[in-house]
Amino acid sequence: MTLKNKQKPFFAKLSPICFFSLLALQGVTVAQAAIVSAPGGPSLGASSIKGGTVIDINKPGRGGVSHNIYNQFDVDRGGVVLNNSAQNSTTQVAGAINGNKNMAKGAANVILNEVNSAKASQLNGMIEVAGQNAQVIIANPSGITCNGCGFINANRATLTTGKATVANGRVLDYVVNKGKITITGDGLQSSSANYTDLIAHTVAINADVQAQDLRVTYGQNRVNSDNTKATLLSAARQSGIGLDVSNLGGMYANKITLIGTGNGVGVNNAGTLAASVGDVVMNMNGSLTNKGTISAQKRYQGGINPK
Repeated sequence: MTLKNKQKPFFAKLSPICFFSLLALQGVTVAQAAIVSAPGGPSLGASSIKGGTVIDINKPGRGGVSHNIYNQFDVDRGGVVLNNSAQNSTTQVAGAINGNKNMAKGAANVILNEVNSAKASQLNGMIEVAGQNAQVIIANPSGITCNGCGFINANRATLTTGKATVANGRVLDYVVNKGKITITGDGLQSSSANYTDLIAHTVAINADVQAQDLRVTYGQNRVNSDNTKATLLSAARQSGIGLDVSNLGGMYANKITLIGTGNGVGVNNAGTLAASVGDVVMNMNGSLTNKGTISAQKRYQGGINPK
């Protein structure tokens, strides 16, 4: 399979004074990072010289899960480091950082970041794990918008609007009642993670998503932690479009799996779904409206009703 390369955008280097003067003339507001830890949440360090914010995540439990709760979790272009190292380390986002004493007895395997807010999280920069790699989960029932977000040193990246169920020190599943994940602007770069999960009531892809094994689950569901099984909630009332890929959007991965459980909840694709190594698998009860491109190196599987 051959995919056409998109034309590379032109970039001009501006000095900080020139750049901010230009924004002021155009009436543009520059978004700032806003990460507010909830009581019992992680410790927030000052932004580094490079601009990245360092978070000393909580001590992991017996199952290896570091559970961190926030009242707000927004990431600006400077990025964020989730400090999973007891030793001093060097990061791409923040440069040299001090060790996190909470990791003295061992690093986390899963870094769960739960957001209790009435507003969607705005992820506009990279999220890096310092030290041992780990699964990074960002969970905000009010929604998540990604514009140039991505992950460094995460073996699995999970964005969800579900409420994580944690028992016996492990993340068991996600209960999704509401919330939208929107990929826009500069898109999502998660190709360094083995698995990338998007789990929400609805998902809108208005920019490129780059991943290895990409799994997208939409609807009001209980979704297992591996994002391989979704069970429709008994009180679910669903209709319309669960996954919308605009003509500016695209999913580019080795393998793509789409899961939707609600009757009549479908997929609208006006962009590109491209699996460069494996399959494109669709398991849904709604219909597919395809005005774009769906391609797979191996095979395309769909339990769907195409329009």
